[in-house]
Amino acid sequence: MRAFILGICAAGACAGAAVAADFDSWVNGLGQSGWTLLALNAPDKQAIFVRPPEAAPDGARTAWVRYEFMAPKPFGSVAALDKVDCSQRRIQRIKAVGYANNNLTGESVAAPSDGSWLDAPPGSLRDMEIQRACAVAARRR
Repeated sequence: MRAFILGICAAGACAGAAVAADFDSWVNGLGQSGWTLLALNAPDKQAIFVRPPEAAPDGARTAWVRYEFMAPKPFGSVAALDKVDCSQRRIQRIKAVGYANNNLTGESVAAPSDGSWLDAPPGSLRDMEIQRACAVAARRR
């Protein structure tokens, strides 16, 4: 972890280390029961978790993705159910629910989906989600 940084501080260098330590501490304090960490976005202070994907009736996969925000904007956390098309490498958002606080707690607001399919540029969060959902599907066969 970045929290071990000690010693001499140049102007402003220790402030960056303190922010990194705060982020690590915040991530470690998030409830992770049933969720697997997919990615960390330290600059935006986000943590992204996923649940194991499930088979959809049409052969695609469905997967829950959880976004946690250290600085709520406007939500502390969001849970989204995505449909993953492994052959076309794209995602369709089925539904999303925003929560006032971290760990999917507090007042919630559901957001409707327009049903559009989203491409997944290489290296993007969507690409990571597709890779994970499709790899799990392949291992289950």
